Amino acid sequence: MQIGVIADTYSKMRPEALEVLEGSDLILHRSTRNQAGSPV
Repeated sequence: MQIGVIADTYSKMRPEALEVLEGSDLILHRSTRNQAGSPV
């Protein structure tokens, strides 16, 4: 199983990142940007 991890995309996904993540069975995303209702 291949797991891709990415963080801090701020609504912009670089093509290079998509290439690296392609083929992942699971992609985990974490952002440091606080959204309303999200735990800090």
